[in-house]
Amino acid sequence: MTTENNVPESVPQAPDEADSTVGTVNPAETTLNATEAVEQIQSPADTTPTVEYEPTTSPASAPVEDDMIVIPRSVVNYVLVAVVFFALGGVMGRFAFPAQTSIETAEIEGVVRDAVAEVFESAGINTARGPEDGERYEVAFDEDDPFLGNPDGDIVIVEFSDFLCGFCGRFANDTLPLLIDEYGDRVRFVYRDFPVINPSASPVIALAAECAQDQGMFWEYHDTLFASTGQIAGPESLFSFADDLGMDVEQFQACFEDGTHMAEIEADSAYARELGLRGTPGFFVNGRFVNGAVPIETFREVIDAEIERLNS
Repeated sequence: MTTENNVPESVPQAPDEADSTVGTVNPAETTLNATEAVEQIQSPADTTPTVEYEPTTSPASAPVEDDMIVIPRSVVNYVLVAVVFFALGGVMGRFAFPAQTSIETAEIEGVVRDAVAEVFESAGINTARGPEDGERYEVAFDEDDPFLGNPDGDIVIVEFSDFLCGFCGRFANDTLPLLIDEYGDRVRFVYRDFPVINPSASPVIALAAECAQDQGMFWEYHDTLFASTGQIAGPESLFSFADDLGMDVEQFQACFEDGTHMAEIEADSAYARELGLRGTPGFFVNGRFVNGAVPIETFREVIDAEIERLNS
């Protein structure tokens, strides 16, 4: 059964599926057996997404139409370097002159993100944006999705996450425990898969977590995975984590090697892309979008506003 979040009737629909340099899970890449899984799982150090540029004709020799603006590759590189140094200067200024600046880290990140988007657009790279921070969307979840908190909570937070995502790990380790401790009686926190960091390894690790869910130990396994960043060497590591947590390893391994939950993981990923998500983590608080591993203060502000809205 699929459940809709508690949202007003007049809410904007989720944006159309956005093109992205990350966020695509190819089912052909995720059909598993134990041997293939060994080859698929890589170290997180090798999982940085890259953007490939199409070869172009040299501006000096290419015919240029009167209404066409040609931006040399060197200009794009210079602008990117300038953006990076601008960001570093802003961050260093904040620490060097904390009493004299009102620029928040989020504002600096926003300026940099917009500048990079402009450069990419000028280079012909698609930079379609996903959902907007603070906007409300209709977001569904399944009753069997892993959750923490109150199953009948009137504040539903749906997270789309990847176990190889460093920012997801920071949220899981630092923010989620505080959130559940403070709002556990009002909040139902739902986890959904969006394995995009490494198209080969991320879905495999998500599959292991789903197999842990079969034995009622999703959150214990979730915490172990995020505490073991850089230590997952292959399926044997995933089986070892299950053994350490006292699971039935034979049942866990059979679930994993059969790829029992891979279709569910692919469905979660497809739904995340339908919502316009392009990275992780992404959160919807009663449908209101919260982008990235924001601090607990941001979640408090959004949740308190939701409680006030529901009580009014």
